Amino acid sequence: MLYSVTAHNTQGIDGTVQLSNGKQVTTSHPLNNQSGFNPEEMIALAWSTCFKATLDTILKEKGLNHLSYIDVTVDLHKEPEIPGYYFAVKGAGCYRQYVARRSQCPSPRSSCPLPRFQAHRCRSLSQSKNGAL
Repeated sequence: MLYSVTAHNTQGIDGTVQLSNGKQVTTSHPLNNQSGFNPEEMIALAWSTCFKATLDTILKEKGLNHLSYIDVTVDLHKEPEIPGYYFAVKGAGCYRQYVARRSQCPSPRSSCPLPRFQAHRCRSLSQSKNGAL
């Protein structure tokens, strides 16, 4: 293992989450104007940071020093047929002066651990037995 952190949340969506590394994060509901990060913002930050770092690593390994960016959008939706909510995550990125043909595009998706995590579809608490995810 290269790194591990545990988030301990006793206050729900509005409050403070303690991390095992001593840091703490203030959280808030996405539909209010209070300070703090909401889950959608944290997911967008994690995905964009991971994909950007992976893209930069791939470009560096190929000896390319190009400007790049990653945009990640996280939308919160209500489940249409069952109680609960789900996230729709969309990403886009660009790196200048590299791609002559689409087949030459390095894929950050192949190296970043987040899509593999997302592949294991999370179930809402209302669907799980004994409150376990």
